[in-house]
Amino acid sequence: MEFMLQREHVGVVLDDVEVYRSFEEHCKPGYDSDYRRNRDCFSDEHYFSTLLAARGLQTHENCGAYAITSVVWMTGWDPHPKAYR
Repeated sequence: MEFMLQREHVGVVLDDVEVYRSFEEHCKPGYDSDYRRNRDCFSDEHYFSTLLAARGLQTHENCGAYAITSVVWMTGWDPHPKAYR
């Protein structure tokens, strides 16, 4: 996963403690007996967008934009897109 941050966003990331600690505490993949299933958590894929949204900067990002790249997510239950070869 690649991210590009504006100078303002870098400052938000460097100053953050609250969202980081929340991810550290709650973002733990593995079997969850309360839900009786495996939990998936990919902090490297969700941290930046969650932090920007928590700080009211979600409109500064462009996560839903279409790009010149493409991925195929139809690989079953795998949480990652199909690799092109």
